[in-house]
Amino acid sequence: MDLQAVPTDVRLEDADGTVLDLAGRFYEALRHLFLDPEAERSDPWVAPAKLAARKRPRLMPVRDGLVRRYLGIEKPYSYRRDWEIYQRFMRDEQIRRLLDDLPAPDPPLRVLDVALWTRARR
Repeated sequence: MDLQAVPTDVRLEDADGTVLDLAGRFYEALRHLFLDPEAERSDPWVAPAKLAARKRPRLMPVRDGLVRRYLGIEKPYSYRRDWEIYQRFMRDEQIRRLLDDLPAPDPPLRVLDVALWTRARR
């Protein structure tokens, strides 16, 4: 899947199923590149999630185990389910207001991840 097929101007909270499908195809292609057929147990989802979020910071959230546990997201892992949870956060008026009021240079979705990660570490 070509990264160019994933829109650069769509925020996660505004993304429809078509955009999420395109983003999902890109993420799955990345994830496939990180698979290690030699590994006894290969679960390479964090690095591709971070790379995808770096390429489309308004659309694709960073996902890691610490935040997933903090949010109560259980196995089996699903990037699409995770994205839908983050999408609900980004559509919540109170959360958006808090994120928009922060003097942060990064997109609000990235700031949300930092806030969740910081809170989960406590």
